[in-house]
Amino acid sequence: MKQSAPLRQRASALIPLLVALALSLAATSALAQAASGRQQAQVIFKKGQALYDEGRFVEAGIEFLTAYQLDPHPAIMYNVARAHEEQGKLVNALQYYRVALGLKPSEAVKEELDRKIAELELILRADGVDVLNLDTAAWVPKGSLTVQSEPPGAEVIINGQSAGTTPINGKVLPQGEYSITVRRRGFRAEERALTVVGGKTYVLSPRLTPGSDEDPALKVQPGMIDVSAPQRGLMVFVDGEPVATTPVGQLEVPAGLHTISVEGKGFPTYEERVEVVSGQTARIVARRPGPIIVQKSDEVLVSQSGWGWIVTGAGAGAVGFGGLMGALALSDADTYNADRGAPLRAQVREDAIFKGIVADVSYGAGLALLVTGALLITFDEGVEAEEPPVYGEELVWQLGPQLLPGGAGVGAGASW
Repeated sequence: MKQSAPLRQRASALIPLLVALALSLAATSALAQAASGRQQAQVIFKKGQALYDEGRFVEAGIEFLTAYQLDPHPAIMYNVARAHEEQGKLVNALQYYRVALGLKPSEAVKEELDRKIAELELILRADGVDVLNLDTAAWVPKGSLTVQSEPPGAEVIINGQSAGTTPINGKVLPQGEYSITVRRRGFRAEERALTVVGGKTYVLSPRLTPGSDEDPALKVQPGMIDVSAPQRGLMVFVDGEPVATTPVGQLEVPAGLHTISVEGKGFPTYEERVEVVSGQTARIVARRPGPIIVQKSDEVLVSQSGWGWIVTGAGAGAVGFGGLMGALALSDADTYNADRGAPLRAQVREDAIFKGIVADVSYGAGLALLVTGALLITFDEGVEAEEPPVYGEELVWQLGPQLLPGGAGVGAGASW
């Protein structure tokens, strides 16, 4: 049967409603997928953070990269770079820091990245690396060794070669494994096994015991402290005495309780009391104390839960409108059936069909909006206070409407 022109015109008016319904359903699906991906990234990131705090930097870097694939955010890439820097892979770390900078981070994070990039470029340039062409950079990571024996004047032998007498300060060693012997006439020699990571400082403090220098060397397993900090050049104090500057690989200390302090320009003093066990390494992760607000108030148009209630209200309104149009359609149908001789009976029929279609579309759109609003409310975690952007810290995860370049829109993201 040929459709009348009025009905075709009115049916065409439904196209925007159908498009809105399709977009709403697509947005709901995309939101659910994004939320799921970010939740997975958060779990993986926390696993990487735990590995980082344990000093397992290779594994931590793998977890951070996996989290980044799920949510390519500059804060996660920053942690990828930090994990490589702790491994002594400064060329790789610099590349990752530059990637993070290219992801348009917040101003605070950008400042942190600029500082880290400047630090590594300075170190690599001093070693003759072309920092503008890192893909072809051939660089051998080097660490620094300090040996302070008690009593002083002991000979230090590194992998069978004499390196002078104590105190030895800042001896440069390529990254690798070393056997170190410290000996002095009238005292028992002591041996140490040391793994040097590029860019880090190591401090050995053997306390020689009286004995024959012909006796076999003692293979001592002293207690060690490994200190990580968010910037280079900070002074590390052990029980109030300055020992080394960051980045620090390991500091040899007697077993027992020790107070470790980290301080320097632009870094509030960090202090921690730690129990050091002979033969084990205690890890200290120095963090900047004090919370900051990680999300500026002018970056959010409406809170996520606020948008959720707005969308839910719109959905309820659409359902209500659908109910009204459905009631009107039923009324027209009753009029059509009651007066079969009315002159405008065909028009009443077309009105009833049109209002019924509008009611069905309104129900569908209202349902989609209600689901979208419920998801926005459910996944709202709010804006929290967190520590400044230092490596190893958790991210503050946010999912909600934000001000996007060029106008208003719905965005999802994470920040320190």
